[in-house]
Amino acid sequence: MKIEFRNHVPKEFQSAIEPIIERWKWLLPPWLHLLVVTASSDQEPSLSITVDYEYRWAYLYIHPGWIGGSDEMRERNLVHELMHIHLARIHNMIDDLANRTMEEGSAFRQWAENEWDKCFEATVTDLQHVIMER
Repeated sequence: MKIEFRNHVPKEFQSAIEPIIERWKWLLPPWLHLLVVTASSDQEPSLSITVDYEYRWAYLYIHPGWIGGSDEMRERNLVHELMHIHLARIHNMIDDLANRTMEEGSAFRQWAENEWDKCFEATVTDLQHVIMER
């Protein structure tokens, strides 16, 4: 598995995240061939992930606010995003199912998507907690 830093990730961001990725890279799924780490202009105090399962890539976005968090918060945030990589295929299947079976904008679809998102985030958070507290 290869890790690439792209789009001029600031040195401060790279030096903050590299050791955390190194410590937790054993969590990356075996199907992942490339993890691209890139900077984002979104002011969220976190990281985010986009997964392209078909091509076996994941993009990890470092939002500027992430760097201001505590070491513990940054580490927890990274492990959380790594769990999203594992569950991305399931998440995408549910989205595809909703697109094929539910009317766009319907009250039922809005409710179902909201419940799915809450369930998915709770599962990712629980996995992150179990892994980090072992």
